Amino acid sequence: MTETKMNRPLFLIALTLLSIFLLSILFMPGFADFDKKISNYHIRNALRDANAPNVVSTIVWDYRAYDTLGEETILFTAALGIYALFQKYRKRIRKKAIKIFDFPKKVTKK
Repeated sequence: MTETKMNRPLFLIALTLLSIFLLSILFMPGFADFDKKISNYHIRNALRDANAPNVVSTIVWDYRAYDTLGEETILFTAALGIYALFQKYRKRIRKKAIKIFDFPKKVTKK
């Protein structure tokens, strides 16, 4: 198979994704042009639906709870990955730190 025939599917996939992206930009609503019915619903019914007077916390923890849970899962996974990386290189880091901060045990006075 020639190189151009191998690249054709990749080119078609890239062209399709680019087309979808450009069409989504064309049909995107303008800045601050949103459905005011939804925001008015949240403001009016926050106390009744969630029994919480704070509208922001009601939206984050009740109306968007699964979204917030997903974000927290991603954050926790990233923190766990960083911790695992530090544990893997902990001995090397400590040896370097000891060499850098290796002070003499006895201080002699002149």
